[in-house]
Amino acid sequence: MVNRSLRSICEDRLYTSISLDKHPWRSVSLLETFLLRPDLALCVQHLEISGFYETNAFALAKNVRSLTLAGLPGWVWMPERTCFRAAVSKMDLIHLKIQGMCDGSIIRGNYQEWDGDSFKEMLAILQTQPSLESLSFVECKFSSAFLSDLGARLSRSDVPALKSLAARPEVAAAFLRQINGLQSITLAIDECGDLSRIPISMGTAENRVSVRELTIRVPQTYDWAREQVSRFLALFPSIELLRVVMCPRYFSAREKPEGVKVCLDTVPSQLQLSRAPIDDSLTAHLQYTLITITPPPRT
Repeated sequence: MVNRSLRSICEDRLYTSISLDKHPWRSVSLLETFLLRPDLALCVQHLEISGFYETNAFALAKNVRSLTLAGLPGWVWMPERTCFRAAVSKMDLIHLKIQGMCDGSIIRGNYQEWDGDSFKEMLAILQTQPSLESLSFVECKFSSAFLSDLGARLSRSDVPALKSLAARPEVAAAFLRQINGLQSITLAIDECGDLSRIPISMGTAENRVSVRELTIRVPQTYDWAREQVSRFLALFPSIELLRVVMCPRYFSAREKPEGVKVCLDTVPSQLQLSRAPIDDSLTAHLQYTLITITPPPRT
């Protein structure tokens, strides 16, 4: 009886966080376990998927609250991923991180004749997640048409609980044209990307005023980074916490960039500059220097 109790406790903790990677033998074995033991699938709260697996096991994981989809570029619109999207739609998510997604008009090859609506498919997913508080688009590529639809067709009722957004500036700007009440914004600015797509503004002033935490990820090119940080900082007058994340220009884990505060021409009077621990959710496998600016203590 004691051994059974301990086994149950250990299994609950063991299956709380699951990663299905690109090693089929390991991931398939785990999914087969869920089909044999649906009770274990119910233990999963944090799920990371970086490979497609055609199985009904995903539908058994009904208690997933945090989902990361990494390196699955067309999952949201490819016709053959309908069942996968259906499984995601049935989850009751609080956190959703989408990494490496591309909309249909960008991907070529076998989909040159695809005439579907990538935004419509993405919107359908978001509308099934009324409890979603945190949404992250990491290293995603969207066409101008997708961004235009995002800025015109998305409404607050589509993401009623959303508080935190992480994305490239052009994606964040599209959200802020329609969505108010966001409290935290992370802007991932890529010097090597298409600089013409970096917006001059970020949605409307009314929608920006609620933002209290601003994180800006910039490459280790001080003059260019200073310009970007200063420009975006001026757009968010109500922030109480600013993070500046410096990424080495060539993404070398050996580099330890210093002097991050040169990114700031001036520090707002209500904020003070201090070092802060590095947030793993921002760093991935790279090495960063992180500076946090917080309000001075009240006396």
